[in-house]
Formats: sequence, structure tokens, C-alpha cells
Amino acid sequence: MKITSLVAMTLILGNVGCASTPKLDIGQSLAQRQCEEVGAASSLHADQSYQIQFFNSRKETVDLYWINYKGEEELKQTLMPSGQYAATTYITHPWVVRDQAGRCLAFFNSDPAIMVDIR
Repeated sequence: MKITSLVAMTLILGNVGCASTPKLDIGQSLAQRQCEEVGAASSLHADQSYQIQFFNSRKETVDLYWINYKGEEELKQTLMPSGQYAATTYITHPWVVRDQAGRCLAFFNSDPAIMVDIR
């Protein structure tokens, strides 16, 4: 499944908290991975932490999953349209965005200092 509407490495400045944060549109990021790879992924280590922020620009509710060290998906947040979520994560940690039917919309490795705009 090719992801076309979720991550383009466009660094658009968005105001988050007190500072501007580059946005990552889920679709063509260097950190993007194919949904077929989800079953083989896992978090590797917890050396470099950062704050990741998600914003749901879709008209549908989506679920955000972190893939743990055992390769299991852990639901971290359900985002309603226009919903936001911030979490501390690590550089090697993969994330999956799924629709309410469980279909993978995006799969990517973490990138520091970004806001993920789910479109």
C-alpha cells in the first residue's frame, strides 16, 4: 500500500507552545516506511528523547500506535478531527497511524522536532 496523503517533508512552521516547530505532513518523509513493514518493526533503544506532536487534519478519527520493543502496537491516542496529541518518544521508535477500521494510513520512524500533520 503506497502512502500518498500522509507525510511530505515540508517544513512548515507551526506555532506549538512558545516555539515554532517544523511540520511533517505524513506522505513522503525520509522517515516514512511502507505499511507492509509494520509486522517486522520494533523500537530499538531509548537514547535520544524528544517531544513529538500530532495533529489530525483528516475529517475522520484516527488512532496513533507506538510500536514497542517487542514489536507490538500500543494504542497511545485516538484523535478526533482537528485533535492534537503530544508525547515523549525516541529517535528509533516507530509509529503507526490507523483509521477506525484498523487500516494503516501511515507508518514512520520518529524524527526529532517535528509536528506530524495527519491529512
